[in-house]
Amino acid sequence: MPTLLDMRRKIRSVRNTQQMTKAMKTVSAAKLKKTQIKMLSARPYSYLLSKTIKSIASKVSSQSHPFLEVRDEKNVDIVVITSDKGLCGAFNSNIIDRAEKFVNSLGDKSFNLILIGKKGRDYFSKRGFPIRKAWTDVLFKFSYESSLEISDFILSLYEKRITDSIYVVYNEFKSTVRHDIVVEKLLPLEPVEEIEGYSEFIFEYPPEEIFSHLLPLYVKFSIYHMILESAVSEHASRMIAMENASRNAEDMIDRLTLLLNKIRQTSITKEIVEITTAVEALSRMRE
Repeated sequence: MPTLLDMRRKIRSVRNTQQMTKAMKTVSAAKLKKTQIKMLSARPYSYLLSKTIKSIASKVSSQSHPFLEVRDEKNVDIVVITSDKGLCGAFNSNIIDRAEKFVNSLGDKSFNLILIGKKGRDYFSKRGFPIRKAWTDVLFKFSYESSLEISDFILSLYEKRITDSIYVVYNEFKSTVRHDIVVEKLLPLEPVEEIEGYSEFIFEYPPEEIFSHLLPLYVKFSIYHMILESAVSEHASRMIAMENASRNAEDMIDRLTLLLNKIRQTSITKEIVEITTAVEALSRMRE
């Protein structure tokens, strides 16, 4: 049976851990609020831009721009967005699991991974997956400017015909406790035939000239928005994980305190029995 000193040390250790998890929860909550404001501000623009581009694309020839050209999917690139740090519950494992399932669904097609985040890079590199390029420390201080390097690299792959299609696997933020994993085809752009409010277009400039400006912008902002959604989901996952850890630490402290009291009670009872036994022995000796 552990001693009272051992139990006090365990309780002290759990309390210190609880203080750390509470502090991490507070930090994650602050980062979540800050990043969520950016994400909610970007959502309407991203939605309307995507809606407009895909609607216009359905009215023009697929030869209007290279990003509209549909090719045989012999070479596929998959962008996987994970975090750079752990302690965020199942955030990274769920993304990695979904990416692996998507890779398996490709069959005999050739594929390469474009990884954003240390967790994804470490996992896939250890298992010998073909990695075209990896970025780390992106989600920590994320901005639109920092996403341009990634989007420019992705655009060049498709323009140079190095790849036939590009998919993105990321977390779409729904609420603090819900994040949906999405596999979205980024390139080539898939036109939508009918969208409410977008039926007739009159082009003042040639479609090729319009798309040469709009399509790169669409891809760049889409990458920015997807990474932003993942960053918000990461902060929310870490906040929930640290809240659960703090609650579990409190339960453990209660159990350890109960055990400490039992050990103390057993020790006191033992001492009382020893004293009583000694008193009885002395009284018999006097008789």
